[in-house]
Amino acid sequence: MLVYNIISVICLVYMAALIGIFFYKFKTSYKGSVEFLRSVKKGSFALIYFAAIPLYTMGYVYSNPEMTFINALFNGIAKTSTLVGLRYDVSSVEDLIAANPTFATAVYTCFILVGINAFLVIASLTHQRVKVWWKTNRWYKKDYDVRVLIVGNNKNNLKIYKSVLADKDQLCLDNDKTDVTCMAALVDKLSEDDLKKLYISGINVLGPSRKNEDVESALKKTMADSLKQENHRTIIVINTHDDEKNVKLCSLALEFINETVEKLGVNKNANNVSDEDKKKIVSLFEKLPIYVFGNPEHEGIYTNMVENSHGCIHYINKYRRIALDFIDRYPISKFLGDAIDGQTASVKENANINVALIGFGKTNQQIFLSSVANNQFITVDKDGKTVLKKVNYRIFDKMYPDNIKNLNHTYYRFKNEMEMADRTQYLPIPPKPANDKYFSFEINCPSFYFILRDFLKTKDSLNYVIIGFGTDLENIDMAQKLLEKAQEWKISNYKIFVKVRSGKSQADIFKNNNCFIIGNENDVAYDIGEITNGKLEAMAKERDLVYRKEKAVKENGGKPLNDAQNKDVEMKAKYDWYIDLSQIERDSNVYGVLSIRSKLNMLGMDYCARENCNGKTVIDDTAYKAAYDTQKDIDGCARYQELVKMNEQAKKNNENITPDLEAELKSLEKYAFGYPEKDTAKRGNLAVQEHYRWNAYMISRGLIPATIDDIENEYLEKHGEVVLNNQGLPKFSDGKNYKLRRHGNITTIEGLERFRQIVCERDARVGREGTTLVSADVIKYDYEILDDACRILNKIGYDVYELPKGAENA
Repeated sequence: MLVYNIISVICLVYMAALIGIFFYKFKTSYKGSVEFLRSVKKGSFALIYFAAIPLYTMGYVYSNPEMTFINALFNGIAKTSTLVGLRYDVSSVEDLIAANPTFATAVYTCFILVGINAFLVIASLTHQRVKVWWKTNRWYKKDYDVRVLIVGNNKNNLKIYKSVLADKDQLCLDNDKTDVTCMAALVDKLSEDDLKKLYISGINVLGPSRKNEDVESALKKTMADSLKQENHRTIIVINTHDDEKNVKLCSLALEFINETVEKLGVNKNANNVSDEDKKKIVSLFEKLPIYVFGNPEHEGIYTNMVENSHGCIHYINKYRRIALDFIDRYPISKFLGDAIDGQTASVKENANINVALIGFGKTNQQIFLSSVANNQFITVDKDGKTVLKKVNYRIFDKMYPDNIKNLNHTYYRFKNEMEMADRTQYLPIPPKPANDKYFSFEINCPSFYFILRDFLKTKDSLNYVIIGFGTDLENIDMAQKLLEKAQEWKISNYKIFVKVRSGKSQADIFKNNNCFIIGNENDVAYDIGEITNGKLEAMAKERDLVYRKEKAVKENGGKPLNDAQNKDVEMKAKYDWYIDLSQIERDSNVYGVLSIRSKLNMLGMDYCARENCNGKTVIDDTAYKAAYDTQKDIDGCARYQELVKMNEQAKKNNENITPDLEAELKSLEKYAFGYPEKDTAKRGNLAVQEHYRWNAYMISRGLIPATIDDIENEYLEKHGEVVLNNQGLPKFSDGKNYKLRRHGNITTIEGLERFRQIVCERDARVGREGTTLVSADVIKYDYEILDDACRILNKIGYDVYELPKGAENA
């Protein structure tokens, strides 16, 4: 009996080990448990039958002493095979069961495990289908605060999916809600293999069918369902990696949106939308934002859809996002150091700023355009005049940029059309925003290194080298070679930026203070938070809202707005941002706030998220204005306006202000426009820099100057209709026409002074009321973005701090 006990205990230990493995597999992770469940179907849990064989063999030996061990073993194997069909038979082992409790425990444990195994086999066969059906049913039937539908099965969309799970709270419409219910799902034309992979990874999939129609059906049904629920938001991300599919799905969404707007009874006349209709539109695009990724080569098609989508569709150019992130993290001003003249907030005249782009694919094209649009500097020449300090670009690629359609449509339009233009028809044409030169050859060509060496060895230069021509490894390898070359060429004032899509590398070169990783697609392009509300766009919207509230306060007679008025302004600001502003105007606001960091650097400052400012010398708005040379101007403007009102009131009473006040008023007339004319202080210089930056942005987007005739005679149109002013008269466009891509303010500062004179004389000539040189002035806008920078940054959770003297901005 001892032998029976020993073998029974061994079988019990063996089965206990199997039970332990079972629970371990289910406890580790969702993926581990699903993979284990699927392995059951493949027979991996058939190991329990190895315990049944010795148990049945012992039963035969005990009940039939005359039977040989070999025959008992074969009979045990035969009996074990019947267990697969759940045919439990204890007749051959019942004697030993009755005689030995240990053996009986082992047998019944084995039978229980065989039953569990059969159940798991059935579960493994049905779980995937049941799970997909259940999740699909919950998607349409259960109320969630947020649903995120991701269209397209690819590794980038899986990154977006995971970011939803990690960052769901900020996606809810109710910002105060802490317990957000959120469900994300993916829909696409999926093969069986795709379905298995997604199922194992824990990705919710809508509709396991492999028909394209199911994608469209899921999209339509999800959009329709989203409008039925209050305080609910459905976010849709379309990223199929196929522009034809993307456009087709966007067209379907656009059709649904237009039908919905019609059902809401909204008057679609953009020139006469009531406040009530605006609320309906805002509610629609807040509840149903749709983000579509697309190739920049087809940007015009996507932009047209965006303009017609009532604020619901948003175009995502991942290359532009990468470029903006790069410019934001590493503005050239961050490394200028001693090249900055702190007294004038300008770049010293003898300094040279060089940027070399190695490779000119989609990423580096966007970096070039964004850099030109942001990295504009001024210098004070020998005559004390503030002039543009151009950045020098050298671009190395196999193909000349003249063959790139998008650049000919955007940046090169200014050069191609304005070089031969009759300049007498225009206000002063501004200079080309950059010195750019291209070299077309392979990077292994000896000329590449000779030309790059001579460029980087320019006297008194800061050198940026941006590598983005190949795979991550090719880019890292090139950076390694250039670090060696920098030592060989005895160059020290340089920075190398390497495109590494994953944002990670163990390469030793990144331990070097002169070498940085850029182009992290995970954080910049495929994070749901960045997609739906990136930092720069949030700042731009806040800046726009502040401007609108300030305007509303003026219209309210200078009195503070009450809660109802504030909400009304906020609603209209949201509506105008997506409906009234064109894509170029929205992006102009984004690029405007992007430039804040660069300007702060010129003042020896920077900003950081409040929670990351420990150990930094944070300054408040008062200290900021003192360092910015603006408080005296603000006080002077306020006093001037006060004296103007006093003078006007005195005239109404047929009186005169005192001689002292009259003299003071005359001395402050330089503040008539809200800033001192011919201002050469830091504030004035940075305003000039801001206008050059705005010019450069517009030129990078393919806009050219409007003619004087356009400024004087063209009427403003929206959706084919002339817009009327408060007097019922046609509004003039002032040369601003985004459809034809031209603008009356693309000129020099002197040109802007002439612009306000033309507008004022034109309005007087045609009988417009209320237009003065002050009201027609646009130079004041070049002051506003930096005047309010500290206050706005503080409001959205950022602090301004002083940079340590002689140190780069970390």
